[in-house]
Amino acid sequence: MNSILRRLVPRTGNLKRHFSSDAQKLVAKVRKEEASKVISSLEDNIETRLYSRIAGVDGESIIHQRRYKAEYLRKQEAQKQALTKYAESLGDTVISMDFYMQHDCPESQRVFAILNFYQISFKKNDTPVYLQHIQQKYRDKIPKDKWPMLIAKINFEDEKILVGAEAIEKYLYDNFFISVAFHQTFSAAAKQGVELAENQVNKTLEYLFLNPRLTFQNGFRNDPTTFRLGARKPILHRVLGIAFKRIGSQMVKNTFKLFKHRKEYSNSRKELLEAMEEWKVRIGDKTFHGGDKPDEADFSMYGVLKAKYNSSSFQRFIEDQFPLAVYRWFLRMQTACRYEENRLMVAVDSSTQGQRPTPA
Repeated sequence: MNSILRRLVPRTGNLKRHFSSDAQKLVAKVRKEEASKVISSLEDNIETRLYSRIAGVDGESIIHQRRYKAEYLRKQEAQKQALTKYAESLGDTVISMDFYMQHDCPESQRVFAILNFYQISFKKNDTPVYLQHIQQKYRDKIPKDKWPMLIAKINFEDEKILVGAEAIEKYLYDNFFISVAFHQTFSAAAKQGVELAENQVNKTLEYLFLNPRLTFQNGFRNDPTTFRLGARKPILHRVLGIAFKRIGSQMVKNTFKLFKHRKEYSNSRKELLEAMEEWKVRIGDKTFHGGDKPDEADFSMYGVLKAKYNSSSFQRFIEDQFPLAVYRWFLRMQTACRYEENRLMVAVDSSTQGQRPTPA
């Protein structure tokens, strides 16, 4: 019996040491909590004395009011978030828009500018891999090499595949993505401006860009991130292959056309500058051709010029040779139609829709 007790004694000592260490931790935790409470109380007392000494008022009442206000604002914010979620659940409208365009297509650039001017949320796709994939996916529904194209999906409805500028614009109007179309004036001056852009300027630029160097520059995007596509080499090589194939075939075609239309090519530079002088007269002292806001002619001319703007040589030509008033107009259109990738679609007042700060 004594031997058993002797064996238990050291174990009992271990247990005592174990329980004493736990007790010490508990005491330390309690002391820490009490210390934090004491510090908080001291801070409140110090703040109360400061309020009382500086303002000559009851510091405790001020602190109480401040805490009450903070709690009230917290509850208001929580209520606002709850109401927002409730409104979203009632509407439950999910809109997805994918816009596919060829960057050297005037119609694509015109619709792209309209979408941006009215601040419509969409995703731009102009990388050759995306364009090739979408044509293969919808080859039974869309014509080959027909741009621009918009794929829109609202809630659980079937997706809408819209091909061509006219179909896309009609969809935007019918579904109230554009509540008031400021640019549609249907005026005689606007029609004349559209004819100048689409018939004279566009045709002159086609002759000017028969130059193989301009063809290559405009086809091969200046922005390398377009072709990088996440910096994955297999995809990069595929994109470059598609781009070079398209550019190469276009350069061969343009070379044959250049010999056939030598006279038109030699006169294209002069005719383009004459057309820009006419456009300068049409703009006058106005911000845009349409006045304070762009009209049909503004978007048509901007789309035609923007379709060739990927050429660095043409960019310098616009900066150096175009009339200053036309160049300033071009900069204003760039600002008004700036693309924002993560733009949120919000309800916009019809009186302010499409307005952006523009340079003087």
